[in-house]
Amino acid sequence: MKLSHHLSRVALSLPYPSIAENTDDSSVDPGAELCQQIAVSQLVAAAIARGLAHAEVESEMETVIAAKNFEIARLSDRVQYYEAANREMSQRNQEAIGKYFYHCNYYVYCHDYHCSKAYYLAAF
Repeated sequence: MKLSHHLSRVALSLPYPSIAENTDDSSVDPGAELCQQIAVSQLVAAAIARGLAHAEVESEMETVIAAKNFEIARLSDRVQYYEAANREMSQRNQEAIGKYFYHCNYYVYCHDYHCSKAYYLAAF
């Protein structure tokens, strides 16, 4: 009885003596039954431990993934800002180049025909 009480505290049990006595089958061995219960208990405990470890890692990874997604969003916004600034600067450069060539062409045109504005436009 004392052994049964201790085994029940760890979710193990021995077959009842009445069952073992009523059967003529010599294959019912309380020691083998106990070993089988211990093996099953160990497998269940290992599976539960793996499940808990997996859940813990998954929880930690969710935090890391959330931080990475936030960083990706921040960098994406930064890239969009730089692309917009680049387009704006490029457009300004194109406008400045256009004005420069317009003035250069006007200067050459006026210079070729001895225009009095040629001297004035050269300052630009």
